Amino acid sequence: MKTSLKKSQQQEKRLAGRYGGSISAGSGNGWVRKNDVRSAEVSIEAKYTDAKQFTLKQADLHKGERYALVDGREFAFVISFSGEEWVVVREADYKDLRERADSLDTAL
Repeated sequence: MKTSLKKSQQQEKRLAGRYGGSISAGSGNGWVRKNDVRSAEVSIEAKYTDAKQFTLKQADLHKGERYALVDGREFAFVISFSGEEWVVVREADYKDLRERADSLDTAL
């Protein structure tokens, strides 16, 4: 098995465990569950690269978001550069997360 494929599969397994979800088998070639990882709340499209750059297209974000919405979940795009993971979400979703965190802080 190619090293990059193995690392990609490890990333999916790690994300599934971290978010209490499961890996979508055949997500790249199937038609049922398209994003790579799915939990009760979020549908994640995961990408891994050992390169120093990754091209992220708006169309990829829209497609992943559409799959998540059809599945009744929020959407996140996770990019792993040699193990360092970055999460890409819509600004509106990020603002909502910040507001919820702030309201929890004031409630304590």
